[in-house]
Amino acid sequence: MKKRDRILLAMAIAVLLVVLAWQVLRDRSQVQVFGNLPPGELAQIQRVVRHEIWRGAFPDFSLRTVRRLPGAVKSRRGKRVVRVESWSAGRVRVTLGVTGQTNVLVPEQYTLRNRPKGWEIAPDFWDFDRGIGIRSR
Repeated sequence: MKKRDRILLAMAIAVLLVVLAWQVLRDRSQVQVFGNLPPGELAQIQRVVRHEIWRGAFPDFSLRTVRRLPGAVKSRRGKRVVRVESWSAGRVRVTLGVTGQTNVLVPEQYTLRNRPKGWEIAPDFWDFDRGIGIRSR
């Protein structure tokens, strides 16, 4: 490999790393927390919810999954935790928002429960402020 090619490759890698860092750090908005939650618990809750969002993006190594990967990444990329409500002991409700959208009619929400091993997604069954809200897995 020539010296010129090495320099171009290094520049391309540097640009890629800068773009990735910008994507990760660009929208670090504050999360509204209702209730009493320590910062360590909030970080764990956000990690669990991010894992749940991205869990279905690449479920296996089939050709169908590879073909659908760009759409899966696009639909999940802008989702972020907007609000965390601690409404009972050991349970929280997390509301997601989408970057660039300010008016979402039915926001995506998760209920998490605190177990001895840490926070986990709980099966949902509650009414969204006296409306219908059932989600099964």
